Amino acid sequence: MMATFSTRCLGIALAMAFQVSASGVVAAQEPLSKGEILAQVRQASGNIQDLRVAFDVTLNRGSGPSMIPLHTTEFAIKGSRFLSMETLAGGERAVERWLAWDGEASTQFVHPEGKSPTAAVYPAYPRDLVLTNGDKAYHRSPMMHRMFFTFNLSCPAEPGQDGRGDESLESLLAGERAVVRPALENLDGHLCHVIDLVESEGAPPRMTVWLDHARGFVPLRQEYRTAEGALLIEYQATEVAQASQGHWFVIDGIKRSHPVVSIEDLPDVHEWRMQVVLDGESRVLRVNAGIEDSVFSLWQSLPPGTRVGDERTGTTYRVASGEPGKLVEEFLATRGVPAGSRETLTQGN
Repeated sequence: MMATFSTRCLGIALAMAFQVSASGVVAAQEPLSKGEILAQVRQASGNIQDLRVAFDVTLNRGSGPSMIPLHTTEFAIKGSRFLSMETLAGGERAVERWLAWDGEASTQFVHPEGKSPTAAVYPAYPRDLVLTNGDKAYHRSPMMHRMFFTFNLSCPAEPGQDGRGDESLESLLAGERAVVRPALENLDGHLCHVIDLVESEGAPPRMTVWLDHARGFVPLRQEYRTAEGALLIEYQATEVAQASQGHWFVIDGIKRSHPVVSIEDLPDVHEWRMQVVLDGESRVLRVNAGIEDSVFSLWQSLPPGTRVGDERTGTTYRVASGEPGKLVEEFLATRGVPAGSRETLTQGN
């Protein structure tokens, strides 16, 4: 059964209390057991009723322009319901993509630069995307551009996963192959629990995560390695912040991929930067601030001019005519407006 993008699965824990002496020096502490960390992660994730975040991702190829903008993504999550909004950079190939699930219907909205928008509505959780690479096909979550959640290891826990494939701290800690190192380690001045994912005794860890002991187990660093121990991918938090109600998140970080024999056509290290968007002087990151249920019923508030295919009714129609080329801000402004008249294009049986 496919996991939904649920706030219940957000593996972000409430900040733990430090034992501090009168001089302000952190007292020595034994690391918690894996079960103790998992219990606190699950308890804290259950306290998240809704979450909204917007973040930018840029790419540094190591040559040419220093940083290349890739996309801006905004997520709104409430229980199992979600809305993701992406603006993909690319000049004439720029595109806006929206995906929503309201518990009964999914809506996918696509608006390429200079073209009219289209949408699909169907009565099921969003379908996996199938990516092809030569003769191979890969199934990926519909929420592909979810790097904020990857940095925080707060993606949905999926059955049979160990934290690598589903990018879930909960899956990592629940797995039998995850091992807590016997001592806390200092990473950039922060004491951390270190978790290794080991496939067999004596083998190098395939995944290592440093969890901040004092700041709600936020992952300050992640390393992913090949079976031979070569570094493949690393995530490094450069800034973390406390959201409302004591939840900590990585809000700025660097992802690096390293060339190894098993990866083709990767001539140098690629580097991505994820940053939570600034709105004035504050970050666009809200926890338990309240989100109206209607936000997730995207099919009820599509902008004028959108061509819609609705599998629920077998019809294709166009939302009341309007100017094509709506910007994201205009799209948001249409939310809550009645669907109005529809120009029917085709009628199913």
